[in-house]
Amino acid sequence: MTPRDFEPYVGIPWEDGGRTRAGADCWGLFRMVYAEVLGIELPAYSASYPTALDREVTTRLVNGGKDDWVKVTEPRAGDGVLMYRMMRPHVGIVIGNGLMLHIEKGTGAVIESYQSLRVAGTLEGFYRYEAV
Repeated sequence: MTPRDFEPYVGIPWEDGGRTRAGADCWGLFRMVYAEVLGIELPAYSASYPTALDREVTTRLVNGGKDDWVKVTEPRAGDGVLMYRMMRPHVGIVIGNGLMLHIEKGTGAVIESYQSLRVAGTLEGFYRYEAV
C-alpha cells in the first residue's frame, strides 16, 4: 500500500450520511477506503444516526467500535486517526509519511498532515483494526 492508493479518493464531496463516491461523510470515506484498498468491510452505521453531525450518537458509535481496534503509538498506512473537532468525533486514515486522508464538510476529501497545528490539537489517537 502506497500513498498513491489513496489519491483516487481526493475530491470526493462531503455529504451528510454519504457512503459512496458521489458523496461521503468521514465514516463513509473511511469504510469505503477500507473496503476498496484493504478489502475489509466495516459497518455502514448509516441508519444509526440521523446526521453525521449528531454528536451524541456519533460519539457512542466511535467509542463502541473501539472494541475491534487497538490504540497504537506508531501509526502506519491504513490505521485510523481519531480526532475531536468542536467536541465531535472525526476519523481519517493514515496514508504514510505523517499524512492522512479525511473528509470534512465544506472541503471534501483531502490529504493533510496529521502533524499540522490545525490537526494535532484535535488528535485523540491512532487505531489499528484488529477484529477477526
